[in-house]
Amino acid sequence: MCPEGGSPMIVFDHVAVAVRRITDALDLFRDLLGGAPGESGVGRGFTFQQFTFPGGTVELLEPRGADSFLHRFLDGRGEGLHHITFKVRDLPQWAAQLRAAGYRSGRLAGKGPGRRARN
Repeated sequence: MCPEGGSPMIVFDHVAVAVRRITDALDLFRDLLGGAPGESGVGRGFTFQQFTFPGGTVELLEPRGADSFLHRFLDGRGEGLHHITFKVRDLPQWAAQLRAAGYRSGRLAGKGPGRRARN
């Protein structure tokens, strides 16, 4: 979906996988699948480690702290896909389109480029 001569309106960014411990997932994502370790860090209630693959990035999310939202996620659903991230040119427009099509959309966070829809 590119306007003539323009940049894509939607671009795949990454998938995130919730795990109980990142170190326990290294044998799969780094050693067996061959992901190259990328960015890592700490967010509110989680630690993350990204792995780059040809054509995409996988981000592992590990709970941080006793009240982390990831504990509830893992207890209810187990380890696995947490979210898929796309970068879009007009986030409010895409959020409205998703809602109109019957999909749940989260609140908008941030300002300008880099804003995110959050549940």
